[in-house]
Amino acid sequence: MKRTITNLLQSAAQLYKDAPYAYDKTDKGWRPISFEQANLFSTYIALGLRSKGFEPYDKIAILSEGRTAWALAEFAILKIKGTSVPLSVKLLP
Repeated sequence: MKRTITNLLQSAAQLYKDAPYAYDKTDKGWRPISFEQANLFSTYIALGLRSKGFEPYDKIAILSEGRTAWALAEFAILKIKGTSVPLSVKLLP
């Protein structure tokens, strides 16, 4: 298997299934997101991007604060072979 970021995520999802990949802060405290969930959620996002007409090699901007959803969006963009253009909400004009 070719060693790519998306393949590494899939391998980690199989090896570490329920182990925490990241934590999201909620009103009730920190909630873990497992490697398996990260892989699944990023696949759902990738399918959503495809359904909206995004094609391989399209450039897709992510405008967000640093958070788990940003990483999942990055994985999704890579899964459809797109180019991620990360933009911080703290960017100045």
